[in-house]
Amino acid sequence: MGIKVKATRMGYYGHLRRRPGDVFELEDIETTKNGKRVVIKAETFFSQNWMVKVEGKTPAKVSTSQQAINDASADIKSGRTPGAPVSSEEVI
Repeated sequence: MGIKVKATRMGYYGHLRRRPGDVFELEDIETTKNGKRVVIKAETFFSQNWMVKVEGKTPAKVSTSQQAINDASADIKSGRTPGAPVSSEEVI
């Protein structure tokens, strides 16, 4: 059984770069050690440094590198620092 999380900073999980705002599931991993079946629980992969837990019904979201480039470009064109949080005054 997995845990659904949201990235708060850039990080890596499942051989993928996870960007802020991405929502994905941490999953249990089955492997063998000394010939015995071992399950590594999803909780083991949780990092307080760049993840927060979200409700299981939260839809998954994965941003692509092209989306990150487009977002940074839009920030630059609007005069904001790329990747800086948007202030509540800028939200319409």
